[in-house]
Amino acid sequence: MKQIQKGKSHDIQIPLPDRKALDDIVFDALGLTEEERKEVYWSLAELVKARLDKARSV
Repeated sequence: MKQIQKGKSHDIQIPLPDRKALDDIVFDALGLTEEERKEVYWSLAELVKARLDKARSV
C-alpha cells in the first residue's frame, strides 16, 4: 500500500493499482463516492494499526 496524507494528523493507505481496480469494482457496485472510498481505506488502516499495536503489547 502507498501512504498519502489526509489532513495534518491522519494518513490513509491507497492500495496498489491492481488491487485498487478490484476495490473500484466493489465500491462502484456499492455506489460509494470518492470521499467514502477514502474513508474506507482510512478506517481499514486504523483497524490494522490497532491490531498491530495490540499484538505488540502482548
